[in-house]
Amino acid sequence: MKKILILSYFYPPANFAGGQRTSAMAKHFHEFGYYPIVVTRQWNEGQTDLTRNIKCNDLLVEHNTTHEVHRLPYKKGFCDRLSRSPLLKPIKNKLSKREWKFYTWNAKQFPFLEYSRNLLEDDAEIKIVIVSGAPFQAFSIGYQLKNEFPYIQWIPDYRTEWSTNKVETSNSFIGRKINKIEEENERKWTSNSSFFTTVSEAWKKNISDFIVVPGIVVSNGVDKELFTKTYNWVSNVNVLNLLYLGSVYPYQDFTKLIQTIVEMNDEPDLPKIHLTFLGSFTNESERKALEEKTKALIPNVTLKRRKSPEFIQDFIDKTDVLLLSEYIGLKGCLPVKIFDYYNSNKPMLLCSSDNDVMEKFIKETSSGYIANTQEECKSILESLLEKKKSGEPLIGPRNTENAETYTRKYQIEKLSRELGIMSYDKKNCVVL
Repeated sequence: MKKILILSYFYPPANFAGGQRTSAMAKHFHEFGYYPIVVTRQWNEGQTDLTRNIKCNDLLVEHNTTHEVHRLPYKKGFCDRLSRSPLLKPIKNKLSKREWKFYTWNAKQFPFLEYSRNLLEDDAEIKIVIVSGAPFQAFSIGYQLKNEFPYIQWIPDYRTEWSTNKVETSNSFIGRKINKIEEENERKWTSNSSFFTTVSEAWKKNISDFIVVPGIVVSNGVDKELFTKTYNWVSNVNVLNLLYLGSVYPYQDFTKLIQTIVEMNDEPDLPKIHLTFLGSFTNESERKALEEKTKALIPNVTLKRRKSPEFIQDFIDKTDVLLLSEYIGLKGCLPVKIFDYYNSNKPMLLCSSDNDVMEKFIKETSSGYIANTQEECKSILESLLEKKKSGEPLIGPRNTENAETYTRKYQIEKLSRELGIMSYDKKNCVVL
């Protein structure tokens, strides 16, 4: 089998969405003639905090018949040590999320370069390197490895946009300076890449236009083995449980949904609707912001910090409807949670619609409902309340045939084909 070196800061057993993508590569690449060698950092089981002390922080190499994983010791940088300090909070609160990442990601967190260099020197069979971002500073490793080993093909893997992501840019003086530095770094570090991968057509166009490198779409995906998963509906017919899983961003608007629930809960003849946000904040300021947004729902709202996968699965099992919301101003975003939702076999509710890839996924797979107005949202929720009361399924059979193209295995097969035929000659995408 052809060997592929995959550099991924996030990886299981940590509980970050970023690790699922490279974990799927490690799981499926061997089925298409490739042997992945994953280099990551040490993580605790179910870890959701970037800077937590690691219980076992030694170098660990796991050899499997299908792949191997090299877990490097985690070394805290200066900002890591200060990240929980009360003295740093006033500074952190003044920085945008993008500015904070710029300052906190540092060289100590990336011992991957020297280690990867040694792997390439010791094994000439490794001719493909994939570097997964974010953190996008890791792309500098691919750039340097290509300069040192010209025969390799290196591919930046964009799980999200970097400089072309305009919803996280800052107009402050510091923010503009950081944006400029990151733009220069992005163009430089990807300049010698063969091609890049990302998760949607819109992002592929944006990134390719910016760095002038060809790209291909490799979506995140669902696990086919979970297609036939079954579950029991929550028995309490007097409550319809809604769950939003994951981060809430400033460019999301839950106003229509919240107002609809408030109005419906004021109607004495209707069962109550309870809304839970799980893992939607990581610090006190984010918690307070979410409390402010949802205070009109009290007592029919629950806010929980990010928890272990088992805890999350228990919440999903006990809910009725899983929520999505458009990312205003951000086209081409198909969040990882939509695949977790699909695997649960429970209906989704997209309110408001993105009129884009999320709506497309839901329609193609027959996996949920879409509301653009309060009236549509109320109609859907009333229908779901009635279905639950009468014991009917809250949604019909899903379209698993269309969902096949969204499976992780299908996406890795697609990437495997492209690895064999694509290269970049500085001017054109050449099919060999």
